[in-house]
Amino acid sequence: MGRARRIHVPDCVVLVTQVCHDRKMLLRDRSDKATYLRQLQERLDRFDYTLISYCLGDGDVRLLLRTPQTSAGHTLSAFMHSLNTAFGRRYNRRHGRQGTLWTARYGVRWVPGCSPENLLKLIWQVEGGPARRGRPSPVEGWAWCSAYWMLRGEGSPVPTSLRLTMIVLLNLLRPGLDPVAFLQQVLKMEGSEFDVESSRIGQLWLDGGRRRAVIERERAILPRVPVTPSWPRLVEVYSALLLPVLPVSPRW
Repeated sequence: MGRARRIHVPDCVVLVTQVCHDRKMLLRDRSDKATYLRQLQERLDRFDYTLISYCLGDGDVRLLLRTPQTSAGHTLSAFMHSLNTAFGRRYNRRHGRQGTLWTARYGVRWVPGCSPENLLKLIWQVEGGPARRGRPSPVEGWAWCSAYWMLRGEGSPVPTSLRLTMIVLLNLLRPGLDPVAFLQQVLKMEGSEFDVESSRIGQLWLDGGRRRAVIERERAILPRVPVTPSWPRLVEVYSALLLPVLPVSPRW
């Protein structure tokens, strides 16, 4: 039986997850992680994707991306195929191995019309991965995620829009906080406090209608704004306001 065709949504937030073959810790080596980030940077530039947030574990990868406004003859599948093929060849050559590096296909969660709350949850899921698997959090020194570099006030090896994203969300959800302090607060939240019941329709992610108590608790923690603008509109509005005072490019 053939595999289902992948979908592609232009100008959309998407969470991509990938697990190493047989769930082994194949990315323990720092040099391999650095090589992966270099290959990722090349594909971001080539395909014109925006990297919002990322985290590399010893056995998995999480990428939070925004696709370009037009497909321009390529899809997310082409992006990931190029990245996985290039990195896999270098990894196998360096370690003298053969065969696939990854288990099955990469996981994907499309989030069209991403609300501020959902975007914040996705960042928490990406950046908080190491701590939930018993490894140091970005606050404690896990250098292979974008939050680590933002908390240190330094540029990430792969430019991301995490800082600009946190400033935008901060203005909508928690006005008055410093963006770094806001990120630290988010990373320390527990899944039972923060997560919301969700369901998938095909490969599109929507809030579910179950576990009402959890949803109400999440709303109390992160109050919703009366009208939720689209993610592209948020970036458009707040970029115009914030870029003149930001010390560096928004993609860092």
